[in-house]
Amino acid sequence: MPLTWFINRRFPSNPPAGPNVVIRQALWFGVFAALLAWLQIGRVLTLPLGTILGAALVLIEFLIRMWERSRWSPDQAV
Repeated sequence: MPLTWFINRRFPSNPPAGPNVVIRQALWFGVFAALLAWLQIGRVLTLPLGTILGAALVLIEFLIRMWERSRWSPDQAV
């Protein structure tokens, strides 16, 4: 989780990534690492397969962030 926090601090976005986004991205990384380890145990993991899985998870996160950005509205002053 510290790595995802640092990356989001280093490369800010609009709207800024909140705590839920950082946790979700850390979970994606954990799922990716566990999946790679599981595939390696069965000797199925190859570099192209790992790259495709990583790209798929990055694409899913990108689409979720794009959906959140389309629904975001700035705070309204009352």
